[in-house]
Amino acid sequence: MSEKILRALMRLFAIIAKSDENSADEKNVVKSYLKQLLNKEQVYEYLVLYEEFLKSQDEGAEGEKKKRRLAVSSVKVIVICNQINEELTQKQKFIVLINLIEFVSSKGSISEQEMEFVTTVSSSFNIPEDELNQCLQLA
Repeated sequence: MSEKILRALMRLFAIIAKSDENSADEKNVVKSYLKQLLNKEQVYEYLVLYEEFLKSQDEGAEGEKKKRRLAVSSVKVIVICNQINEELTQKQKFIVLINLIEFVSSKGSISEQEMEFVTTVSSSFNIPEDELNQCLQLA
């Protein structure tokens, strides 16, 4: 997987993590995903990148600011998915989707906002709704 795609995935995970201020378990999901793809040094490098992307997200937004932030995040998710679409096979997109579902369900349940992001990613990857539902059942 190219550096460009890995960076896009770290950004995607960070955007979704910040959508609901979730638990630190998500970092372990990202780490597990990276371990499947990279050597130890690269895993550390991309975890640092993930944490930088997390810090760069707006923090503590309330009301209208939060709605704007979520709208901007949704657009970012679509842009990232378009980048990913250019380079990954459909099988690889399913793997990304399953890892994303594992990521958002790491705290035990998936919030409405997280589900919207997952649905957006699935739609961007041209994954049919019934196949998305099967992936969700695996989580």
